[in-house]
Amino acid sequence: MILRSLASNQPYTLLYIPIVGCGALLPVLLGGHFIIANTNFPVDYWFKGLYSNQLLLNIAVLALVLGGAILANYVFNKHEFLNIPVFVPGFIYTISSVGLALIQLSIPALVANIFVLLALNRHLAVFRQQRVLTYYFESAFWYGMAAVLFPPYALLIAGMFLAILITRAFQWRELLLPLLAFSIPFLYWMVWLYINDGLQNVVLFNKEVSWDAVQYFSLLTWPQRAFLLACGTTLIAGLPRYLFLSDRETNKSKSVKTVFLTMGITMVISFVLGYFLILKWILLALVLPMTFISGYWFSNYRYSFIAPFVFYSLCASLAILVAAYLGIF
Repeated sequence: MILRSLASNQPYTLLYIPIVGCGALLPVLLGGHFIIANTNFPVDYWFKGLYSNQLLLNIAVLALVLGGAILANYVFNKHEFLNIPVFVPGFIYTISSVGLALIQLSIPALVANIFVLLALNRHLAVFRQQRVLTYYFESAFWYGMAAVLFPPYALLIAGMFLAILITRAFQWRELLLPLLAFSIPFLYWMVWLYINDGLQNVVLFNKEVSWDAVQYFSLLTWPQRAFLLACGTTLIAGLPRYLFLSDRETNKSKSVKTVFLTMGITMVISFVLGYFLILKWILLALVLPMTFISGYWFSNYRYSFIAPFVFYSLCASLAILVAAYLGIF
């Protein structure tokens, strides 16, 4: 019933997003605490005041999750991944972001995901445009903002180059200008550090060698593992439907899906790179690939026998995770 409503063109289903977001964050809204990832990124010290005030932190997380969910759904529908508007991507973004935040919270990753969505909104609009430099400049700038906040996303510029080479004929200006735009946020950030005598914080990655990094997943509780397993299953199961394009798809939808697939793979590689650079798995880096790939699959649930079972299993795993935080399990 829920999946059918979300996959239909019914705007009222957007109400599911704040309902699920607030309901899933109930444990922390009632006085619980997030487990904050100690990533030691340069921007982490900006959020120290936020981390010390639980009420403000809860409000910020809820705002970032709901804002990101609505923006992700807007990007999905605007760029016609499907030929009708759906509201599955926003729902999946909410479920995955809230669940992963309950396991491990990274404010830089949540904020960076917002900037990546802003970048994708411009990047995906390039299809059959006569002048694309403006689109590439703006999208690369937002990718750069995301990388300043969440350094593993520095790989996004490589993904953008690859997407350009795949979808367009080679033009050196279409590679040089995005590189310059991507560098601008880093330039402003370094100038700001210089003015405030903070160049000692210019190092992007600080690795703390610890056995906890190796044992991370084994230290999780079974509800947390169940939710991560459900997320992994959802992402992997949705890939075949996303990869094998339908004959009835338009050239625009094929181009858009190809560009996002390239950027999605880059985000997954960034997730792995983050571990090697700081010896920590930053789970929220996987939210966007899961949102668009599984969102596309669930929106086509009528063509897949297992899609509804996987969808409701994901919802059930989140409910179990929330119940565990409330002390029911």
